[in-house]
Amino acid sequence: MRIALSRSLVVAISLELVSGASGIGALIWISWETLATERLYVGILLAASLGILMHRGLAALEAALVPWRA
Repeated sequence: MRIALSRSLVVAISLELVSGASGIGALIWISWETLATERLYVGILLAASLGILMHRGLAALEAALVPWRA
């Protein structure tokens, strides 16, 4: 599940980079094209923190649902 979750986040942001008009990927792409480095770094940090939060949330869910795995 963790691998699928991280892959889906990468695919979603990648698709927004290529063809999206809104979203984190579009924010990163437009910021890169217009040399708005502050917005670029905000988009990258937002994507990274979203990935970390999703990973930790799934780990907490796994710990609650599968207690013998600890």
